[in-house]
Amino acid sequence: MRRKIFISIDKALNAVLMSLLTAGMVGVAVSCSDDLGEGNGNGTSIDFSVSVPDNGYNSKTRSSFGQTGKLMGLTVSNVKGATSDEGKPLYLHTIITDGFGTDDGQNVTELSDDSTTVPGTRATPVTSATMYSNATAFASAYPKDKSWDGTDNPGYFFDLQISKSNGWNTNQPWPGAQWKMAFFAYAPHHCPGVSLTTNTNSPGAPTFRYTVPNDAKQQTDLLTASVTNLAGNSKMAAPLRFRHALTAVRFETGDAMRPGTVKSITFKGVYGTAVHRIGEATWSGYTNVRNFSQTLNVSPSVPNVAGQPITPKEGTFMMIPQKLPVGASIEVKYVDKLSGAERTLTASIANTTWGMGKTVTYRISTSSIAVAPTLIVTPPANYTYQGGTKPYKVTSYATVAGGGVTKTVPVAWTTEYSTNGGTTWSKTKPSWLTAFTGGGQGGTTETSYNATVARQTLIPDPKDTHTVALRNATAKTNWNLSNASGANAVQNTANCYIINASGTYRLPLVYGNAVKNGTANTSAYTSSKTGTIVLKTFINHLGKDITNPYIYNNASCTPANATLVWQDAKNLVSNVKLSADKHFITFSVERASIRQGNAVVAVRDAANNVMWSWQIWVTDYKLGTGLKTLTNYQGNKRVIMSQPIGWCSGTKDSYAARKVMIRFRQSPPSGYNYTKEQTITLNQLGNTITYIGNNTLYQWGRKDPFPGALGVGDTKYWYDATGKKHSENLPTEEFSLGNACITSCIKKPGVYCTNESMDKQYVNLWNVNRDFSGVKNSSVELKMWVDIPVVKTIYDPSPIGFSLPRHLTFTGFSTTGKETYNPSEFHTTVLSYKSV
Repeated sequence: MRRKIFISIDKALNAVLMSLLTAGMVGVAVSCSDDLGEGNGNGTSIDFSVSVPDNGYNSKTRSSFGQTGKLMGLTVSNVKGATSDEGKPLYLHTIITDGFGTDDGQNVTELSDDSTTVPGTRATPVTSATMYSNATAFASAYPKDKSWDGTDNPGYFFDLQISKSNGWNTNQPWPGAQWKMAFFAYAPHHCPGVSLTTNTNSPGAPTFRYTVPNDAKQQTDLLTASVTNLAGNSKMAAPLRFRHALTAVRFETGDAMRPGTVKSITFKGVYGTAVHRIGEATWSGYTNVRNFSQTLNVSPSVPNVAGQPITPKEGTFMMIPQKLPVGASIEVKYVDKLSGAERTLTASIANTTWGMGKTVTYRISTSSIAVAPTLIVTPPANYTYQGGTKPYKVTSYATVAGGGVTKTVPVAWTTEYSTNGGTTWSKTKPSWLTAFTGGGQGGTTETSYNATVARQTLIPDPKDTHTVALRNATAKTNWNLSNASGANAVQNTANCYIINASGTYRLPLVYGNAVKNGTANTSAYTSSKTGTIVLKTFINHLGKDITNPYIYNNASCTPANATLVWQDAKNLVSNVKLSADKHFITFSVERASIRQGNAVVAVRDAANNVMWSWQIWVTDYKLGTGLKTLTNYQGNKRVIMSQPIGWCSGTKDSYAARKVMIRFRQSPPSGYNYTKEQTITLNQLGNTITYIGNNTLYQWGRKDPFPGALGVGDTKYWYDATGKKHSENLPTEEFSLGNACITSCIKKPGVYCTNESMDKQYVNLWNVNRDFSGVKNSSVELKMWVDIPVVKTIYDPSPIGFSLPRHLTFTGFSTTGKETYNPSEFHTTVLSYKSV
């Protein structure tokens, strides 16, 4: 009987409680308070003490785990993604932590009591400090001698809103000592996506179905709590310890995250709806396989550094705990900074588990994006010892492939240099590589650049005793070449002056040998002979008779400047100019550049017309020494110099080979560690040039020399007034005949006259008194070669004290006294030479 009474009382109490529950239902509300409210514990109505465990992934553990293994209570695993169309997988490192957490627990907006919508920060994981401002509560009252076994229904109050602002009070009374209480709750109150699947008459804890919102920012950190077997007369705040009912999923950078922007992340083929009974650790009834996507546009600040957040706190995916179905995957839309192309990276997550109350962090690696660098350098061709400019070509780019896109992009490049075979390298090029582009922006097509190499330095012939003698000779200073002691007085002049040492020199502006022993040598420019083939008075550049040895003392002959016409050794003569009084040409011969050679210097008028010119013969030969006596076929003796005018002995010029290794290296943007390099060798070849002995050449009746020959058709190198080097012959021109030919020859000392017989009139240009005497034939050509004594003229190219040889001087070279090409008629040993 007592049992029945008890049951009746129980039923009656339940009826009363149900009516109270119905009367006590309140609406959903949202508050902005950050304080975690606690029950009043006033004993008159049921209230709660609410808490949320603060365990989970946070900044303190972020830097403490690696890519695999278990560290700091974290479960870490690697997930290899599905291959893309290029066969490159996306790699994910999965990190699982207990509970939910944020980086710093700040900047989280709570739900207020009067909220009917979920704010944009709802997906932020909840902590004790950021507990929702309301929750939905359920209660079951059952006999005090019974433990909760899930057979009683939660009808004491059902689907009741409780709020922090009301001290989590239910406004429902404690039932009394004869009862025990079980409480259940979820938060926030009436969470979007939650629908109850049980009612007040359903035994056991309440059950709900949850559907995940599509937008991650609208997804909620759904909390549940339960406590059982509390005394019905406790009159103390009942503890509700909430726990996370979902799985928090977030993304951050792996250690192989290249520079770029994560545009979006999508979960594909995961369960979006399931059923959960409050108080249990499992979910069931999985349905609604679908996709969840989030647009991010996040660019990690530091490439290739793990642990940088990709999903913001409010963008944490709050997903239903589940074993992910077959076909589940992650898709990442990513724009790599290098190519600017959007790529789709995928990874399978099928058959992996999202645990309830766990935080799953995926670290994204973009190693599936393959960067293939290309660097092609085409070196310049080998340089000769003379140097020069040659092209080289560079192609530098990278092919970026993966995620369905292949694109090529330019890659910058730099260079460094080694002159010791690669032992050491420097960013400074050798000085002899005078022009070289050491870096560029790269490109998918080759770009051509120029490399300029200086002429190699001459290595003097160790057997060249002539140059040694010239450089060792005592230098002269302001030396007057017309004076035996270099003094100021003009003693003897000529069209050719010999220099035996370096120094500074001067020569007087005198027509050829017009001064002899300090006085006018009028016989050099005035003939005692008469006739149409005799130039009675020699003429100057104006075609006028010369009246005075000194150029500036002749009518309309005012010197204005001086110049170098040509020289056959580089930098042999320099600083050619007029003296202050314009009575001398002055010039220098530097010790560093002195060697055997010849030069022509000239004085000019204000219109830069050459008025006269002189040969400078630099040689260690001392004029007047080593004279030779020849006996000709007629038995006459002739004394001659031991070498021709302008003679330069044969030499061997050497130029050493040299090379530089140039290492080209790509310079990828920050965050990319790929690089490619290529080393080329730039070669300047050595050379040895053997010059045969040579001397200057002359045209009939002219005083000015031409560069010598090194062989048939091989003119000796010569340099013009600007220093430019030439290998061709001097310019040629056909001059007018007679006096016009003579004046043209004077004004154009560097031009070869192509006339067949020069002026074709005078026979005495090199011997002032030559005429018809002794010649029966009236031929001008024959009269030129009559064997008479030579009276030196101002057109004679010989140095001081010497003149051109008289006729028949060399007839003794043949056994017949005549010209011959028959070796058996040579009156001397035939010599030969060979090139080295």
